[in-house]
Amino acid sequence: MGRIIVAVLVAYAVNGLLIAGTEQLLLLAFSGGRYLLADVATQCLIQLAAGYLCSRIAQSKRQPAIIGLVALGLLVGAVSVAASWRAEPHWYGLALLMVYAPCVWIGYRLDSYRLRRSAAAT
Repeated sequence: MGRIIVAVLVAYAVNGLLIAGTEQLLLLAFSGGRYLLADVATQCLIQLAAGYLCSRIAQSKRQPAIIGLVALGLLVGAVSVAASWRAEPHWYGLALLMVYAPCVWIGYRLDSYRLRRSAAAT
């Protein structure tokens, strides 16, 4: 259980730090709707990386850790969408919420693929 909690917390913390950093860079590079589209695209990549990292840390407990990461992200994301509903375009908050779980899951599947390839090579 400890490895699952560590995997989820580390992956979510790295996720948050990467999002905060890329948002600062995107604000310098883009404006208006282009910023929002670029942010959704970069967050997809960041979620993928978070899923992969969580899976790597969790090792044999990968699937429960990914489920925990998805649950935490959707909970925080839903609260964020509700809080920013009047300040941001609705499509933006909903898009971020909708891409989170699939992107995290793809990151997990990439780690699964890596494990299968390394097992087949030995």
